[in-house]
Amino acid sequence: MFLAGLGFETYAVDGSFNALSMAQARARAHNLNIHTWVADLDTYPLPECAFEVILVMRFLNRSLIEQFKNALRPGGLFVYKTFNANFLTNKPDFPPAYVLQPGELATFFRNWRCIETNDRPDNPETESYWIGQKS
Repeated sequence: MFLAGLGFETYAVDGSFNALSMAQARARAHNLNIHTWVADLDTYPLPECAFEVILVMRFLNRSLIEQFKNALRPGGLFVYKTFNANFLTNKPDFPPAYVLQPGELATFFRNWRCIETNDRPDNPETESYWIGQKS
């Protein structure tokens, strides 16, 4: 919603039709236009160099990181935020494979310009984020 409000042509991609329907309703209520795209990115690849900004929230599939990176145009902005290992303290039944380890986001984007991150071993929060720019 934030990016659409700034005037970006905005696509919301999710495997859940219901989640995207709720997003569409919220966008309409705020007079915003978003394109919703029901897709399983494991089987439906993103187009290469298609987006100026990619925002990934509370989703971790390490095998898709390269696909996300390739879908961003040169000079584009990437924002990634999801649960880290501290999250397991509050939710011990959550699958550990879907949480970041300290410094993991920085490793994924090591050759990119980092604008801001809290992806450090001393991060006390339950989510880590990395904001950076593609060369």
